[in-house]
Amino acid sequence: MSRVALTSLLLLSIATSLMASDRYRGEMKITVSYYDFCQGFGDFRYVGRRTYRIPVAVSIGSPSTDGTITESNPFNLYIQPLGNPMAEAGLSLMSAGIAQTYRGPVLLQFWRLSKTFTSFKGQLVKNGTEEGVGAPNVFPSAELMVPCRQEMGVWQQPHALAVGQTTLRGDFGWNSISIRITGKTKDSTRRFDASIEAEK
Repeated sequence: MSRVALTSLLLLSIATSLMASDRYRGEMKITVSYYDFCQGFGDFRYVGRRTYRIPVAVSIGSPSTDGTITESNPFNLYIQPLGNPMAEAGLSLMSAGIAQTYRGPVLLQFWRLSKTFTSFKGQLVKNGTEEGVGAPNVFPSAELMVPCRQEMGVWQQPHALAVGQTTLRGDFGWNSISIRITGKTKDSTRRFDASIEAEK
């Protein structure tokens, strides 16, 4: 399965979804605790904590469908950082998207969501790494080019999120939405607690 084809169609699906959904704009406040494996003989250690404020767009639309299978969630959720998509801690989420394969479009669902009249919650059940799709459920963060060698420089990398350990809760207002997302990256080196407040 082609990673380029998958990613390009997912991006197309996102753009189409945004045009036909409720859109909110606001800010994400995210506190990140950083860890590495650079203590002693590769022992896990706490490095520090930082808080970031990032402008975001939140889209709530109809469940995605590939024409045969429809997303099982009550709606499609997409959270997109505005500006530089690879900015530190610029967490992005999408509940499901459509991937192109040689057999045609295929639905990929990443989150399991449930909804009441004014609130919703969810859990990440798939991060897309098996299909070669790293976006849009990623946590961008600086990574050492050589492990435990700060002097060798860093580069910005998209980190996959931990399945089953990344969750969210949200509430709908009259013209607003509030979401709290907690979780960590797949390698456990970034643990985060994010709060989003956005309005139409």
